[in-house]
Amino acid sequence: MPEVEPWIADWVRRNLTGYSGICNIELIGGQPIEAHLRGSNGFFDFYGPAFIPAWVALADGEPFTPPLPIHGGFVISVFGEIELRDADFQAAEAAGVHLQPDPSTPGRAAILRCQDRDAGFALYRHLTGHTL
Repeated sequence: MPEVEPWIADWVRRNLTGYSGICNIELIGGQPIEAHLRGSNGFFDFYGPAFIPAWVALADGEPFTPPLPIHGGFVISVFGEIELRDADFQAAEAAGVHLQPDPSTPGRAAILRCQDRDAGFALYRHLTGHTL
């Protein structure tokens, strides 16, 4: 969301001078709604396995390599008791949605990653029978 980057950069300069930790700024509809100085499990969903080593090195004040920039898009969590079948993975692939099972987060069955929000919503509906 390049249109909010100038606001975020200005806010960080004004409010976090000298701070070198994690800052999580949450947006709804492109508008900032909350900022806090802690991580989010969404960081791992967006950045993948390179995030933890970078975060630890940063927190320890050591040289670190930031994770690669994310390509944008949407991350949708699917909660509930859902048994993922081969047909679900095929439907996801056909829709251009990456379907990742999540055995680690209590209550979350899967993570959907997509560039097209409507495709992600449609797969969510396919998996759960509910709409977002």
